[in-house]
Amino acid sequence: MLVFLLNLFAFSSGLSSTLFIETPFGRAAMFDLLCFFIAPVLYFLNYKKYTGAEKRFLLVSLLWLVGSVWSNWWRHEPFDVALKGNAIVFNVWCMLVVCICLLKKDHRTWMWFTVGNGISCVVSLYYFQNGALLFFAERSGYWGEGGMQGYLVDKQVFPIYSNFILKSILFPLVVLAGCPWLPVVTILMASAFFLLFNGGSRSSFGLNLLSSFFIVGYAYLRRLTKLVLDHLILVLSISVVSALLVFSIYKNLALSGALGEQEFEKYEREMVLSEAGMLGSRDDIIRAWPFLKNHPIVGAGSSAIDRWGYMEDDFKLPGHSALVGAWVQNGIFGLIFWVYALFVITSFVQHRVMRLREYAPFIVITAVYMIWNILFSPFGLYRGEIACLLALCVVAKDKNWLDIAEMKLMGGKHVSQKRYNGVRRK
Repeated sequence: MLVFLLNLFAFSSGLSSTLFIETPFGRAAMFDLLCFFIAPVLYFLNYKKYTGAEKRFLLVSLLWLVGSVWSNWWRHEPFDVALKGNAIVFNVWCMLVVCICLLKKDHRTWMWFTVGNGISCVVSLYYFQNGALLFFAERSGYWGEGGMQGYLVDKQVFPIYSNFILKSILFPLVVLAGCPWLPVVTILMASAFFLLFNGGSRSSFGLNLLSSFFIVGYAYLRRLTKLVLDHLILVLSISVVSALLVFSIYKNLALSGALGEQEFEKYEREMVLSEAGMLGSRDDIIRAWPFLKNHPIVGAGSSAIDRWGYMEDDFKLPGHSALVGAWVQNGIFGLIFWVYALFVITSFVQHRVMRLREYAPFIVITAVYMIWNILFSPFGLYRGEIACLLALCVVAKDKNWLDIAEMKLMGGKHVSQKRYNGVRRK
C-alpha cells in the first residue's frame, strides 16, 4: 500500500510539474509550490539518511542560492524582483529534496513522475498554461478558450505531443507490458523526421535521432553500447564530427528548398544573416561574454538589466540558456551548480544507467534533452523534470540502492529498502 501511495504521489507530482497557476509574483507550477512547504520538513526528517553524494549536491544547490541572494543585494534589486529570483533558485533545492526522498523509497517513482510529466505538458495546452507559451499564444490572438496549440508555431507544439507519446505511453508499455523495442525506435525516428519536415526545431530532430540510436544499441547491441559508454569522450568527439556532417546535409537541403520555404527563410535568418552562425539564436555565451569577462563573480541580479551598456540592441543581458542565465544573474555559484549538474548527469549515464535495465533508454533520452536544455534553453518549463533526473543521478551513486533497483527490474524477489533507508552511507 505504501509503495502504491508513493508512486501515486510521484505521478501527481509529475502531473503538476508543468501545470501553472497565478501567484502575486507571476505564474508558478503546482509542484513547485508544493515543494516549498514539504521539502524543509522532509530534509530535516531524513537528514541522517542522506548519502555523501546527496548532501554534496544539495549543498551546491544552496550555494547557488547564496549567489542569487548576494548578487541581488549587491546590485540593489527591487524587493519583489529579488524575492522572486531567490525563490526560483531555492525552489530547485526544494524539488531536489522531494525527488531524492521519493527515489530513495522506490526507484519506480521516477517512471511515474515521467509519465505524469508527459501528460501534464499536453494538459497545459488547455488548462493551467505555462506563462511563456501563454504569452506567445496571446500575441497570436488566444483569449483563453480551448487549446493554445492553434496559436503557437509548430516547433513549440509538436515536441509536446512527441514527448507525451514517448513518456506517457511507450515508457510504461515497455516496462510494464514488455513492449518490444522496434516500435519505440520506429516511432522515435519517425517523429524526428516528422519534426524536421513539418516546421519542428532542428534540435528536436537531432536529439530524437540521437536517442533512437541509443535505443537500437541497448536493444540489439548491448555489449557494444556498454563499450561506447566506457569510452564516452571518444564517442562524443565522433558525435561532434557526425553532427557537422548532418549539419552540412541539412544546409544543402535547406538552401536547395527541399525542406520548404519556411525552413529556407529560417536558415537564411539564423545561419546566414546572424553573426552567431551555427549557434543560430542560441548565442548567449557570445553575447553575454563582455559582461561575464568583467563581472565573473557577482551576477547582474535577477532582473538581468544591463546597467553597463554591454548590449547594443537590448536593455537586458541574455539568459536564454539555463547555465548562462544563472551565471549572468546569480554569479559564479550559478555557473558552478550547472557545471556540476552536467558532470553528475554524464557520469551517471556513463557508469550506472545500464544497470537500470528497461529504464535506461528513457533515462538517456531525458538526459540528452536536459543537457541540451541546460546549455541552450531557458530554465522554466522543465524545472521539475530536471530536478527529478538530477535526484536520480545522485541517488543511484549509492551501490546498495542500485543493487536493489537492478534486482527488482530483473524480476527478482521483493527486496526491502529499509536497510538502505536506515543506514548512513558515503
